[in-house]
Amino acid sequence: PQLRRLLEWKAGADNGFSVAVGKCGKYLSRYLPPALYSAYLGSYTAAEAGALWEAVLGMCGLFHTLAQELSQRLGLCYDCREAAASRSHLEHVRLLPPDAAEIYEDLPCSRSSEELI
Repeated sequence: PQLRRLLEWKAGADNGFSVAVGKCGKYLSRYLPPALYSAYLGSYTAAEAGALWEAVLGMCGLFHTLAQELSQRLGLCYDCREAAASRSHLEHVRLLPPDAAEIYEDLPCSRSSEELI
């Protein structure tokens, strides 16, 4: 949903915020460059692990590119460090063995679990 929202903003920004992309972005294809709309459609894929990971990572790349462009055009803040950390986490999870019981091995904590309760 957030990628679609960003694409809606892109369509709006490219057209002086004078267009409506319809409910659930049904008219996005009218207002986006064909290559960009095609990349968006690529985020919908078959329910197969490898294809899903490629779609997720492609969607993240598309979101990052659009967020950087729109943040500059509209004078908004975009935290590239948070984006890189999120991408790094996804890449880490993707490379976990199928039988992994944890995402990260024991991480050092500054507080005990009792302090968090």
